[in-house]
Order: sequence, then C-alpha cells, then structure tokens
Amino acid sequence: MRSYFSPAFWQPLQSRERALMYGAQFLGSLGLGFVGVFTAIDVLRFGMDGMMAYFLARFGIAGFLLFPLFTWAYYRWPRRRFFGFVLFSELLALAPLLHPAILQHPLMIGTCLACAGTGYWQVFHLAMAAHTSDKSRGYEVSLSQICQTFGGIAGYLAAGAAAALQMSTEIALAGLRGADRRVAAAVPDDPPAAARRRSRRDGPGSGHAAARRDHA
Repeated sequence: MRSYFSPAFWQPLQSRERALMYGAQFLGSLGLGFVGVFTAIDVLRFGMDGMMAYFLARFGIAGFLLFPLFTWAYYRWPRRRFFGFVLFSELLALAPLLHPAILQHPLMIGTCLACAGTGYWQVFHLAMAAHTSDKSRGYEVSLSQICQTFGGIAGYLAAGAAAALQMSTEIALAGLRGADRRVAAAVPDDPPAAARRRSRRDGPGSGHAAARRDHA
C-alpha cells in the first residue's frame, strides 16, 4: 500500500508549483460549485426559454470566445499583462453587485458566470501542462481530479448551508479570488513571449538563442 500512496498522494505534493495548483483547484471548485447551486435554483424561475438562454451564454461564450481569446493572449502577451486580462474578465462577473437588475436577465447571468470561471480554468490547465512530470503524470493528474471533486462537494455543501441560513452568494468570491492567486503563481512565463522580450533587450541576433534556452 505504501508503494501506491506515496507516488499517488505524497510525491506530487513535493513540488511547490503543483501543491499551489492543487490548493487552487480545491478553492476554485469550491467557489464555482457554491455559485452553481444558487444559479441552478435561480434560473428555474425563467422557464425553459430562460434556461436555454442561460446555458447558451454560459458555455457558448466560454467555449467559443473566452477560451480562444485567453489562449491567444497567453502566447502573445507577457505574463503580467495576460493575468491582468484574466482578472479584468473576472471583475466583469461582479457587475450584478453594482447593478442587481442584471440578475433578471438569464443571458446576462450566463455571461457573468462565463467571465467568472473561464479564466480560472484556462490558467489552471496551462499550469498543469507546464508542471506535470513525464514519469508520474498519471498520479499527478489523478490527484488534481480528487482535489476538484472534494472542492466541488465542499462547495455544494456550503451552498446548501448558505441557502438554509438565507445567506448571499457573494461569499463564494473569496474562494475564486484565492484560487486565482495561487494557480497564477504556478504558471511559467511563456517561452515565445520571454524570448521576444530578451531579444528586444539584448539586441539583434539574440532571439533564437533565447528561445533555445527557454525550451531547454
């Protein structure tokens, strides 16, 4: 049993970057699960057409617009600007706090939730691709799924308790923000962007050498 539990649960945590990602995945799944429970309850009042509008915005905007846009930004911009862009998109999800009338439109609710979660998952997958090892990738990915499952369960239970106590959904934002800060620390600077910056700094002819150093 020890030969199984050590590579499955202990060795992946020896990397600081992976440990940050696992903690971020737990918090992010908790926050998204928490908000998801209240959203499922809320959109029922809009009927079938309203629910379809919500799902169209929630997954259509995330899949066809935000994910490609974040990927483009990651490969074109410096890391700090990229994370600023992700944070800006998530701040858009706070719009209902400033203008509660948005919650009366299922299309806008779906748009806000797409902005809230897409950047987090994009950053997380970039970090996982960069910091999983060839030797133990199966164990490392499996542990991330365990963290996601337990985070989601914790979010659902917390949402149920909050609903029973008639608390508002804004407290889930703490989990999302904490998750973003932790997972962002684990994402490496993009090699092509780093090479371009060093090329501009070191002068002509240094870009190819810098790119080779990054990929090495």
